[in-house]
Amino acid sequence: MTGFPWTTIVKIEGQWDENSFFECTGWMLGPSAVATAAHCIYNFITTKTYAYNITITPALNTDSVNPRPFGSCRILRGWVLTPWYNNGDSGYDYGVYDLSCRIGYQTGYLGLKVISGSGNGTYEAVPGYPGDKGGTTIWTSGGYVQESQTRLFFYDNDTTGGMSGAPVWVTDAGCNPCAIAVNAQEYDPPTLNSGPRVTLEAFNFFIVHREFVVSLSYLPICIKE
Repeated sequence: MTGFPWTTIVKIEGQWDENSFFECTGWMLGPSAVATAAHCIYNFITTKTYAYNITITPALNTDSVNPRPFGSCRILRGWVLTPWYNNGDSGYDYGVYDLSCRIGYQTGYLGLKVISGSGNGTYEAVPGYPGDKGGTTIWTSGGYVQESQTRLFFYDNDTTGGMSGAPVWVTDAGCNPCAIAVNAQEYDPPTLNSGPRVTLEAFNFFIVHREFVVSLSYLPICIKE
């Protein structure tokens, strides 16, 4: 999976404290921005801390002769919304990492799609880095939206730990592909997986952060005579 859109799928690795490490999935939102689940940025549930020592690696594939075709990148800062930070509201379990590089110009980045009203019956797929497969190769699970709430979609895809933050994407004539939700909760069947849907509010949040492009830094040239 070395071509677009697989190049946009990002492995996220970091830690919450000296003894707590985590792995998530994300996707390239813009030249210097990655979208993911808020709980991959701020751990509301246990440590109440922001992640640190974070590395993102697009299109990671340890089965390939070139496992990191775009290299890796560090992050500058993470963004989550107040309802997640204060209350762990699952409808706001999405966020953005600003990157210290412009890797998105090489990988490309995904579109976004707002589905108004019910999304039930929508065929979609969730690409990510499942932990039970080693967490170092991209796997994709197809499924259908089974239940729609104001801020959440529930779907029957087979997902597992490590895929938090993955895009729930659709491919159609107007969007190829576009994220309609952020995968956030993985359960064993028959319990449905779920994630915050791309509402108009979420769409605007992502679009604002998509515009971020890290500035290039230039060091002074010193000539010793």
